[in-house]
Amino acid sequence: MPTLEADDFDTVRIKVGFNGNILVTNIKNSVKYLDFCAEIKDICKFEDVQPFTVKWLDEEGDPCTISSQIELNEAIRLYEVNKDSELNIHVFPNVPAKPGLPCVGEDRNMYRRGARRYRKLYKVNGHLYQAKRFSRRAVCAYCKDRIWGLGRQGFKCINCRVTVHKRCHKLYLPVCGGIEEADENTAKSAERTVSNELKSTNGDSKGSRAKQNLPVEYGKEAMLGQKARAASGDEEEDEYFHDAESHIMATGVTDSNQLNLDHFQLLRVIGRGSYAKVLQVEHKKTRRIYAMKVIKKELVNDDEDIDWVQTEKHVFEAATNYPFLVGLHSCFQTASRLFFVIEFVNGGDLMFHMQRQRRLPEEHARFYAAEICLALNFLHQRGIVYRDLKLDNVLLDAEGHIKLTDYGMCKEGLLPGLTTGTFCGTPNYIAPEILRGEEYGKTPDTLTFDLSLPLGISTFLLLFSLHSTNLCGGEEPADFWLNKKIWENLRDGDKTNTFCGTPNYIAPEVLRGEDYDFSVDWWALGVLMYEMLAGRSPFDAVGNADNPDQNTEDYLFQIILEKPIRIPRSLSVKAASLLKGFLNKAPTERLGCHAKTGFHDIQSHPFFRSIDWEQLEQKQIVPPYKPHIRSERDLEHFDPAFTNEPVQLTPDDMKTISTIDQSEFDGFEQLVNQVLVVVVVVVVVVVVVGVLEVVVVVIALYIFNLLIILVIHMLSWL
Repeated sequence: MPTLEADDFDTVRIKVGFNGNILVTNIKNSVKYLDFCAEIKDICKFEDVQPFTVKWLDEEGDPCTISSQIELNEAIRLYEVNKDSELNIHVFPNVPAKPGLPCVGEDRNMYRRGARRYRKLYKVNGHLYQAKRFSRRAVCAYCKDRIWGLGRQGFKCINCRVTVHKRCHKLYLPVCGGIEEADENTAKSAERTVSNELKSTNGDSKGSRAKQNLPVEYGKEAMLGQKARAASGDEEEDEYFHDAESHIMATGVTDSNQLNLDHFQLLRVIGRGSYAKVLQVEHKKTRRIYAMKVIKKELVNDDEDIDWVQTEKHVFEAATNYPFLVGLHSCFQTASRLFFVIEFVNGGDLMFHMQRQRRLPEEHARFYAAEICLALNFLHQRGIVYRDLKLDNVLLDAEGHIKLTDYGMCKEGLLPGLTTGTFCGTPNYIAPEILRGEEYGKTPDTLTFDLSLPLGISTFLLLFSLHSTNLCGGEEPADFWLNKKIWENLRDGDKTNTFCGTPNYIAPEVLRGEDYDFSVDWWALGVLMYEMLAGRSPFDAVGNADNPDQNTEDYLFQIILEKPIRIPRSLSVKAASLLKGFLNKAPTERLGCHAKTGFHDIQSHPFFRSIDWEQLEQKQIVPPYKPHIRSERDLEHFDPAFTNEPVQLTPDDMKTISTIDQSEFDGFEQLVNQVLVVVVVVVVVVVVVGVLEVVVVVIALYIFNLLIILVIHMLSWL
C-alpha cells in the first residue's frame, strides 16, 4: 500500500513504534485491514511469513490490539473523534500465547511517556527521514536554503542522506535511491558548504560512506550505526543517546559568560497563561527592567510544540528593533524551563484601557490602527502570519505608541502558491474563511481588527481557554487553538490551515476549514477596530443570551459565518467603509488582501488619508494619549489579579525532568546584546566623523598653503 505524502482530511497520521524506533507515516482513514498489515510489514521489514501483533494506545494510554477490520475502524474512529494529532501504534514480532496475554518483549512501562527514548523516522517517498541538529552548514535539497534554528532543524534520510527542512520533507519528490545516491548527495552538500572541515570530509567520500551509508535498520545495530556516523564527523546528536540528568542543560548554563536566572531579580507577575508565566524582572548588573516569559519544558511535549517555541523565538528575533513590535533581549534555559527575556512595555494593553474608556474617538482609533497596520505589514513581508491580534496583545509604551506582543501563535514558512487550513483564532475574531475550512492568508488579521471582544468579557469566553500568554494583564479572553502546526517564512500566495487563536477573533475562513494565508490577520484587524470604535463586539449577544443554546461555541462560530456585520450609525462614513472592507467574509475581496496592492489599498483608504505613513513609522507623530507612568517599574496599568500574585517559580521535580529530552532544546540560548551593538555603531560613527574631520582639515591646510604661495607670488610680482 503506498504511503501518503501529505496530511489531509481523509488521512490518519500514524506513529509506529518498533524495536527501538518510531516511524511516522500517513494512511487513508478508509484503509483496508490487509493493506494496513502490508504497510506495517513494509515499515518493519517483516517477511511475509513473520507473525506480528499490532497494538494502539487509546485516550487513556491503554494498549488495544488491532487484529481485524472492525478493530482498525474503531481505532481510526476514536482518532478522529478525539481530534488526536496521531495514532500511536506499537508492533511486536510475535503473537501472544493466549489472547489477553502480553507479547514477548511487551512491558506496561514502555507505554509511559518519556520512559524510553526511541529513534523517530518519517517515511515519505521511500525516504526514512530522521530529525537532526546540524552543527555545520547544511542545505535543503528542496528549497536550497540553509537549515538552521532551535533543536533539530532539519530532516536527513538515513539511507540516501539527503537533507531537507522539516517543512520541505513532504515536498521533496525524488524517490529515495538508498545507498547508491549517498555519494552524490554528499558531494552536492559539500559543494554548498563553507565549512573547511566539511570540505576535507568530502575528499574522503568512500571512507565516510562506509560509516554513514547504512541500510534501513532497527534496534541496537541501528543505534550503533548512528553513533558511528556521529563519530565520523557529522556531529549530529541522536535523541535516544541523551541522558537528561547528565545533560549539560541540567545546570541551566553552559558558559560562565552566558545569562542565567541568577542574573535577574524577579519583581512581579504581570501575566499568566496555560503555557507560560510572564514576570517583570530587573537585570542585576545593568539595572534595566525587562519582561521574562517562562515556559515549562514538560508542557512542550511533542514536535509541534518544539516548532512553536522555535517559531516564537524566530519572530522575537525578527521583531527586535522594529518600533511597533516587542523585541527579544535574550533567552536561556534550565533543566525544567525556557526563558525569553523580552522588552518590557509599561503602558498596559488596549484591553486594560478600553475597559476604562468604553470606546475610543476616531482620531485615537485611526492612530492605533495605522501603527498596527505597519506592524502586521512588517511581519507579512517576512512571511509571518500573526494569527492572534486582539486587544490583550496590543501594548502601549511610555509615549503612547503601540507594540504587538505574544508570538506564540505565529505561523512561518509556506512557499508561494501553497495554503494552509489550521483552525485558529479568538472566536469573535475568527475570519469566515477559517470557519468554512478554506485556505487563508493575511485577511483574518484584518477582520479581527474590527470585531474585538465586548468590554467586560463574559464568562462564556473564558470557557474556551486552551492556551494563553498574556504579557500585560487585563482580562484575557482565551487563545483557542487546535493542532497548531508552525513552519517558517510564509510568503505571498502561501496558505496554511491550522485551527488556532482566540475564539472571538477567529476568521471565517478558519472556521470553514479552508486553507488561508495572511488574510486572517486583516480580519482580526477589523474585529479589533470595530471594538475600539463601537465599544462592543459585533458578537456581543453570544454569551449573554437567555437561551443556553445561544451561549455555545458552535453558535458563536455560526454567527461569525452567517450573521451580517451591522456597522453603528454613529460612525463616520469613512470609518464605516473601512470596517466593511476589513470585515468582508470573503478573504479574496477583503481590504488588504489583494496579492499585489493589499497594503497600499489600506494606506490609501479615505479613513487613513490624513496619515503620513513615513513619519508614523519613524514615530514622528505624537500619540493621542500618553500613559501616566511614574517610574520604569510602575505597574499601574497592569491588572492587579496578576501583579498581586507571589513571585516564585515552583521547585523542580527531578522525576519530571528525567523524562525531558534536553537535546530538543539545544541551541535555545541567545543573547541579543543591544548595548554592544549600540557601542559598535557609536564607535563606527565616531571613526567616520573623525576621518571626515581629518580630511577636511587636510584640505583646508592645502588650500591655505596654496593661498600663501599665491600671496608670495603676487608680492614678488609687485
